[in-house]
Amino acid sequence: MAIMSTKKTSLFVNPGATLPTPPTNFVEVTDPVLPTPEFSSIDINRLDGKLNSKSSVVDLCRVKTSFDAKANMRSNNAAADALDTLPEYGLLLKCAGFTETVDTTTPGEETVTYANNNVSIPNSSAVVYIDGNKLTMTNSLVSGTTLALTVGEPATVTNNFQGYMDDAKGTPEANPTVTLTQEPLLVVSCADLVLLDGTCLPIESASIAMNEEVSDLYTMGNGTGGCGLKTNVITDYALTLDLTFFVDSAAYGREATLIESGLAKSVVIKIGLDSTGTLVNGKSVEITCELAKATTYSDTNKDDLLSRTLTLRLFDGTNPAVSIKNGFFN
Repeated sequence: MAIMSTKKTSLFVNPGATLPTPPTNFVEVTDPVLPTPEFSSIDINRLDGKLNSKSSVVDLCRVKTSFDAKANMRSNNAAADALDTLPEYGLLLKCAGFTETVDTTTPGEETVTYANNNVSIPNSSAVVYIDGNKLTMTNSLVSGTTLALTVGEPATVTNNFQGYMDDAKGTPEANPTVTLTQEPLLVVSCADLVLLDGTCLPIESASIAMNEEVSDLYTMGNGTGGCGLKTNVITDYALTLDLTFFVDSAAYGREATLIESGLAKSVVIKIGLDSTGTLVNGKSVEITCELAKATTYSDTNKDDLLSRTLTLRLFDGTNPAVSIKNGFFN
């Protein structure tokens, strides 16, 4: 007997209705992806004058699942010789509805930018391998995304996928061979920078979350040639940004004043900077939130110092609420 190894797992995703074809669309995750089937069991009373007479039946068509896909962010082209190279984490952003824009107008100054989509969030498809077993989910998954930036740790993108499985049993198939990217990790460091309305904050961590609202569509008509619906859909989302930092005594009332004003300010986050705090072509990532409105904050004691977490809502304006740029900077 060979017990299955969770180290032998791999994930492939496609932001669309077609299953990815491994080894393309591979996403290097930090934790095993294990889509556990969620069967729909219906309890039925069968009264025969005795206790323990309930029976149950399972709707085999309604097999849902959910799983997290957490990936470390890496540069898109540290060699700076092909700046339009797509970063691997971009696949997860696209599954969460972000649009991917590649600008190749000026040779040698190419950029790759991801921005939230305020029109619609497409469904995604995925293939998961677990030690020689293949699970598929075709055009039935949705996911929001969360970007986490904590000083001293790799920047991460995490999607929570949820939807329907094609077949809970899966099929035996050898794990495909994949090639890991050689791009360096984006480790959030002391050289990186967060600006709130142009003011530098001593940030410990920053987190951008979609806070998606998900509805479940499940109808008759899912047979061959049918008209049925069997999928999850994202009906809305509300982007937020949490910034955690130490409070300067001279600026104690700054966040309260900002909340009371009701004014939206810009937030710019720069990671992957060099030792002088300069953006590096092909290595750095610049995240811009042009309309960030402070809504609340909380204070905590950390090592006898005042630490504050400020929550801001991110709104679309002339530009999208969140823009994530890779490639050429200067």
